[in-house]
Amino acid sequence: FERAGVPVVIEGAAADAAAQDVWDRDVLQDRLGARVFHVGGYAFGLAEFLQYAENNADDTPLYLFDKRFAEAAPELAAAYKPPKYFDDDLFGLLEGRRADWRW
Repeated sequence: FERAGVPVVIEGAAADAAAQDVWDRDVLQDRLGARVFHVGGYAFGLAEFLQYAENNADDTPLYLFDKRFAEAAPELAAAYKPPKYFDDDLFGLLEGRRADWRW
C-alpha cells in the first residue's frame, strides 16, 4: 500500500487492546477526573473537559492535545500498545531529538 500510494483502512487493530478497559469515558472520569491536561492552550481537569466536550456547540471546539499526558496519567500510557502494523518506531532513531509523539 505504501509503495502503490493506495489508502488503507485497518479494522479491528485495537480489538484486544488492554486500553479498552481503561479508556472508557466513565472509567476515565472516575479514575482521572481530577488530573489536569492541556486542552487547546488551557489547563483543564479531565472531568471538566469531558463535561465541556459533552455539552459544547462551538464552531471550533477545544480538543485534548497534551504531549505530556503519559506523565499526568501513566496508567493510560501503560495500557496502550501500538498495533503490530506500527511496530517500526522510526522516531526512536532520533536519539534524544524525538519529535512530540504522544497526545
